[in-house]
Amino acid sequence: MRNFDEWFATLKKSIASYKYYTDFNKVVRNVEQYKIELNILNALVGSKNIEQDFEDIVTRYPETLKCIPF
Repeated sequence: MRNFDEWFATLKKSIASYKYYTDFNKVVRNVEQYKIELNILNALVGSKNIEQDFEDIVTRYPETLKCIPF
């Protein structure tokens, strides 16, 4: 498992903030737009058979495919 404190400690100081790399307003808009679909897909977290469980979810809830980039 990755130790994030250790990893962050290796990053160098920069004039760029996280906002430089990520448009957080866009992230929030997209999450709101696909909130239900993302929550359905959260059922895959910790799955022992993720591929089959994913296929089952997509079959039962095809709208979940809207939030997966192809």
